[in-house]
Amino acid sequence: KTVPFGQLGLKMIKVDKLCLEDIEEVAPFFVDSFWGANNGLKEGQRKQLIKEQTFDLRERYGSSQANKLPNAFLLAKVKNELVGCVGLEALLCEGERIGQKYKGQGANDGEIRPVLSNLTISPD
Repeated sequence: KTVPFGQLGLKMIKVDKLCLEDIEEVAPFFVDSFWGANNGLKEGQRKQLIKEQTFDLRERYGSSQANKLPNAFLLAKVKNELVGCVGLEALLCEGERIGQKYKGQGANDGEIRPVLSNLTISPD
């Protein structure tokens, strides 16, 4: 569902929740925006980062949400062009350790905390 979010100059920003079919567009956008399009990465390195980002997005925000804590990955678009993205998650934390894989490895019982992740915006 598209929600009108606000205005940036004369441009209307729309915020959408990530759909699986969006991942192929989002992964290269994230890599280029986060690392910088002219960052000196070789094409092979860029492709590997895009592959890893695609896997990460599918794992964290894909359709198999059974037994996962609530999360959302939001896309900001202007005139259907992606200009930003951010992940919002509830994660199990034990001390400084974050995520289900650390369950039981901390000194304290885990607590669920909100986490902001994968935030990037277009450099333009």
